[in-house]
Amino acid sequence: MKYTTDWNDYAKRTLPKFLDSLGADEINVVEMCKVDVKKLTEGSQQDAYDALRKCISDKSLRRYQNRYRQHKHREQNAISNLQLKESSLRRLKAFQEKISADSLDEAIDFLLSPEYVDYKIEVDEIKNLMAKENFDHQSAYFKNLIRWLPKYQLGRLRLIVENVFLQGWRESKQNKKRSGDPEKAALEKNEIIREIATHLNEKLDSDV
Repeated sequence: MKYTTDWNDYAKRTLPKFLDSLGADEINVVEMCKVDVKKLTEGSQQDAYDALRKCISDKSLRRYQNRYRQHKHREQNAISNLQLKESSLRRLKAFQEKISADSLDEAIDFLLSPEYVDYKIEVDEIKNLMAKENFDHQSAYFKNLIRWLPKYQLGRLRLIVENVFLQGWRESKQNKKRSGDPEKAALEKNEIIREIATHLNEKLDSDV
């Protein structure tokens, strides 16, 4: 018998992805092979949980049940508008996809709600991964960086940025080279860039 409850809608969207995300130590492969996940999402909530108890660990089942309870809580409460920069929204949506959250609301719960503390390891891994990825938020990052600098360091930073910019502008007028990678060559030639790269490599080596 097929059901059309809120739980069925939620399970159809989330249960297959949730099961795929489980580690080998969280799932009984033999029992899981006997289960038709699609039918679980179409049946009753209790029947699905009874079947899953034979296939996945108690902790994993509790995590999924808790996610559904939080989903119900969000559905039953008022929704407020939240204004975000486009770059921030893209990052939040990317996090939502990587953590397999059902919605942006749940993505925020993964990050902030104590109800999702069991996911801390997964959240930290994804945050570290995303920190290494390239998003179009250099301006916001730079603003956050300079707001903490004291006045004398801001003055020095301005002189450094102006110097690098003017040097690049002058060399772009003089350099007509088109073969190879002229942009990379110019970066490697710049003394300030070389100095930063050297210190960065030294710190990375010390962390290994």
